[in-house]
Amino acid sequence: MCDSTSLRVALPEGMSAEEQSQYGFPFLIGQRVNEQGEITHRFLEEETLVSPLTGARCKVRALAHTPAALDWLSGYELKVNPPACLIGRNYLLVNGVYQAARGALELLKHHAASRGCSAEGVDLLKLENTKLTSVTNCFLFEFDTQADALAAKQELRDYLEGVLNYVLPADSTRKSKKTKKPCFSVGPDGTFSVYVRLRHMSVLAYIKEPDVPGAFAEFPSEEVKERLEALAQRMLRVEITVHEKWLRDNDLDSPEAWRDNPAAYEKVFGLLLKALRLDENLRCRVPSEAVIAKLPEDHQTILIAHLKGENARCHP
Repeated sequence: MCDSTSLRVALPEGMSAEEQSQYGFPFLIGQRVNEQGEITHRFLEEETLVSPLTGARCKVRALAHTPAALDWLSGYELKVNPPACLIGRNYLLVNGVYQAARGALELLKHHAASRGCSAEGVDLLKLENTKLTSVTNCFLFEFDTQADALAAKQELRDYLEGVLNYVLPADSTRKSKKTKKPCFSVGPDGTFSVYVRLRHMSVLAYIKEPDVPGAFAEFPSEEVKERLEALAQRMLRVEITVHEKWLRDNDLDSPEAWRDNPAAYEKVFGLLLKALRLDENLRCRVPSEAVIAKLPEDHQTILIAHLKGENARCHP
């Protein structure tokens, strides 16, 4: 599913500020003042947009051609969680980036109309003039039990930490161990979330917990809520976020590029496979005793325990 997205919707080129004012495109100007009460800076302020469908909130900000003429707009920037804003929850939704962008555009149109934009002005907000600046796709993995899902999350964390956080002495292409580790987890055992921060993408792996403070979710009935929450406990959710440069470099910065295009989602998921080095056909045979003997003694102890099926993280 497309869990969240940021996008820019451009207004038609060649329109003057006077022409735009006739349509009534909305914008909000903010300002900063110094201790003397003098205005030191004026800017277009981000506004909160409330979904008329669910009551969930997203962000919208008008964009100007130049800071010297804030009323001459080039378009709008939106940051939207489509599942929350369109249906009220994201437990099992399959929506896709194209449909998510369409929904986000409709929210922008509603915002513009509610702020006094004319029908003719609303019609000028078009999907073909929209560029994606960030996309978060969520991949769901269902397991037989909650314990199986938790074990898979722990295994993914261990694998990511092992591949991304530790530098081999002979690997001169990677940075020093003193740099910030790209993989880390937050939260207590059982409910922790796994994070990866890389230059071209970020990853979040977690199991959705019920009744999380501040999380937005609406359900048609208590029965539906209980069934969805029980199912969610058996699902590992892996969110992969790609940003503007990657989208542009891969010709995926337009909503239309994602339409009926499963290869686009495979390409995004392939970034995680590459981070895990699963595309390198690494050897998976058990190393020989001679190879193990070349390792430092403490490394040998941990490796032998791992090969016996013990949890290396719990090794004394």
